[in-house]
Amino acid sequence: MDKKDAEMRQQGERKTITFVLTQACNLRCKYCYMVHKNKDHRMSFDVAKTVVDFVLGQWGDPNFATEGVVWEFVGGEPFLEIDLIVQIIEYIKRRLYELDHPWFVNSMFSICSNGVLYDDPRVQDLLNRYRSQIDVGITVDGTKRVQDAARVFPDGSGSYDSVVKNIPLWLKRFPNASTKVTIARENLPFVAEAVLHIFDLGIRTVHANVVFENVWQSGDDALFEQQLDKLGDAIIERRLWKTHDCSLFSRYVGNPLPPEEDNNWCGAGRMLAVDSEGLLYPCVRFLGFSLVNKPPIVLGDVWKGLDPEKLKPFLALGRKSQSPPQCIDCEVASGCAWCQGFNYDDAPTPTINKRAIYICPMHKARVRANKRFWSKIDVLEAQGEGDDMGRRCADGACLESPDGRSRHGRLLEDNMGKEKTEEVCGKVTAEERDEIKALFLRKNALSELFLVLSRLEPKSLDPLYEKVVKDMGETAQAFHSWWDNKAAQYGWKGVEGGNWRVDFVTCEVYLVR
Repeated sequence: MDKKDAEMRQQGERKTITFVLTQACNLRCKYCYMVHKNKDHRMSFDVAKTVVDFVLGQWGDPNFATEGVVWEFVGGEPFLEIDLIVQIIEYIKRRLYELDHPWFVNSMFSICSNGVLYDDPRVQDLLNRYRSQIDVGITVDGTKRVQDAARVFPDGSGSYDSVVKNIPLWLKRFPNASTKVTIARENLPFVAEAVLHIFDLGIRTVHANVVFENVWQSGDDALFEQQLDKLGDAIIERRLWKTHDCSLFSRYVGNPLPPEEDNNWCGAGRMLAVDSEGLLYPCVRFLGFSLVNKPPIVLGDVWKGLDPEKLKPFLALGRKSQSPPQCIDCEVASGCAWCQGFNYDDAPTPTINKRAIYICPMHKARVRANKRFWSKIDVLEAQGEGDDMGRRCADGACLESPDGRSRHGRLLEDNMGKEKTEEVCGKVTAEERDEIKALFLRKNALSELFLVLSRLEPKSLDPLYEKVVKDMGETAQAFHSWWDNKAAQYGWKGVEGGNWRVDFVTCEVYLVR
């Protein structure tokens, strides 16, 4: 098991609740699965509040009793509804605190954007206020010619310049951010140059996948393999495997799966998507504007709740129930993906149990290229070249330490641009790590709730405001006392102007100065 797997288990399972805020978009990406975008469906704040109250009221349901939650905002383009996003986040924070809900300290807000509106002052204000629990993803397809060929405005003009100008601002806020590249036939000849260009933009993690649709033709797999070989050789030549990640290369890919392996690749049904009318779906791919051949699958609504009988087939999905024999017996099955929504839309009958396998030749091409890539990396490792991207922890998956800085690297930079160094000065137990982690998360959550309440007019303030202020003081005191007590107990080295942090994965304590 690699470090990333360990970290995800350390963080625990999180329920994903997806708000489909709008079906409108400011781009017309040619490969987008949201094929029926429109301006007619926009979620109201009243519906959004009902969604939140419904979800928080399900805590006793085993399907909702997760350690944490991800509140995801999508569209269309979600930043078209930035004011609504702010309202929803503020309402969620307040309700979680009022209910003393376990998710108060373990909520994340995720926004998936095309990046065009990222520099909007309202977006930046949101990120400035709620920096500890919010994440923004921006999709970039690569070079200007690749991006502008597929990711276009309604008038057909390319979006590269409008998006790339915002990348430095995005990376300043999220230095370990990743992007997603969708590989269709049109950009297949440019996969290598696209990924390398994204690396050159300063984005160190690229998630890429081929489209699941029936678009691949004879010879496409050979071209894909050539592009992966070209990309792999460039990564090795530039020593990028030490500092960058591309999901096209993984040591997990291309192995047989044991007979007992029956997990579903897709999380449809375990996640929930909600549309502007308050209807509940297994995921956004089951909404009508994402489907071509089938009607939507609605699991219920936020007023009457989920229909257990409609949800049950999704919870029962596994690899075996939907895969043909050649997939079950495949010698290179690991890492081969599928999309439950596309499977449903593509099936000859209204079933979710028929797996589409159009990507099979493309997956096998990826496997062949991966074997060559990792063989070269293994030779370099044997020569002492160090860690590789198959075992290196992805920065973006790591929790921050109590001083708010990145876990990774020995060289840091503070808000004034001054370099800081760090060194290991001790270690805590797992129980002690969990104590400071809980205090850290609560301290951040309270600080952001305070910002929500402080925006109200004084006449509108209620007893909750005073309760939060008192709670903040008590939590801050406990937070600082923990550091003082542990420093005295273990005799950690200290310097004037320095501070300590805990690595939430290894439990090591660092002196930062």
